[in-house]
Amino acid sequence: MVTSVSTAVLGVVRDRLDGQVLLPVEDGYDQARSVWNAMIDRRPALIVRCASIGDVVTAVRTARELDLEIGVRGGGHSVVGQAVPEAGLMIDLTPMSGVRVDPERRIARVRGAPCFPPAASP
Repeated sequence: MVTSVSTAVLGVVRDRLDGQVLLPVEDGYDQARSVWNAMIDRRPALIVRCASIGDVVTAVRTARELDLEIGVRGGGHSVVGQAVPEAGLMIDLTPMSGVRVDPERRIARVRGAPCFPPAASP
């Protein structure tokens, strides 16, 4: 479990991210672990709020290195709460949502947008 991971290891992970890592004792953790089904009250060991594809890669590698179960939060609507692993690593993709429109080429690129409000950024 992450509580046994050194501060140095968590510091290295944080240095590799464009997004943020949230631990249970940090501001924003409870809001980030909340999903649509309020009956789900699991506590991941850490939450990686991804801001880039590189963050997703770092999160998966970190979970492997720490031997943690992974849950992925897109919109937070899984009825059974699959996004929130108890004592695992939650990969939160909500900061990556967005839309880009190229009016000249008439192309829109849509990244996963949650219906559930994303956690506030610090």
